[in-house]
Amino acid sequence: AVLYLLPMIVFQALSSLAISRYQLEERYHRISLWAILPHIPRFVIAVSAVSLHLGIYEILGALSVFYVLLSVLPMFVLYGMNGKRFELTGHGLKPFNLDHGVNITSWDVVSGAKWFGLSGVFYLLHYQGMIILIEAISGRWEAAKYGVAFTILAAVFLIPTVLYRWYMMPKMHRWAWHDREKLRKIFRKTFAVNLAIGLLVAVILLLFA
Repeated sequence: AVLYLLPMIVFQALSSLAISRYQLEERYHRISLWAILPHIPRFVIAVSAVSLHLGIYEILGALSVFYVLLSVLPMFVLYGMNGKRFELTGHGLKPFNLDHGVNITSWDVVSGAKWFGLSGVFYLLHYQGMIILIEAISGRWEAAKYGVAFTILAAVFLIPTVLYRWYMMPKMHRWAWHDREKLRKIFRKTFAVNLAIGLLVAVILLLFA
């Protein structure tokens, strides 16, 4: 059954690289589309499973086919980073002469970014792996209870995740190299705001849990 999930893991790694390109270009509308894309096969298969009474292996097989086909899309996005089609934002004017005697291919880009891409793979395994482990150790009922609690926490972390991971991360890396003082100011302000929001949400959860 695990082998059926390999196309999903590959797609997760490639889509992380594609999203990184759009982060560097600050094309946030494209990022939002890529954030929705992985959930489309799951929604379609979930509806089909209920309507057609599909078994577990039929569901996994259909998901595998979906993600194999979708994995082609991020490859086109990465290929588009060649030459003048990559519009890097926030690093000043692009030099007129980009030929420095180094021939960089698409494979060089993928190879250089492999560790970042693998972080998306291990993030997915960490994100979902605990539910599988709990089910194997304690059974489906305990795994279901953990899944509900985990979903609530994921909803709480949704706004900070979008703010930091997709919007602030490329800017903060850029400021770390070019404007350390601005980075310190932004970090202090956002830390205080997130701490206040986190405490407020924690109190709400304690009152209504």
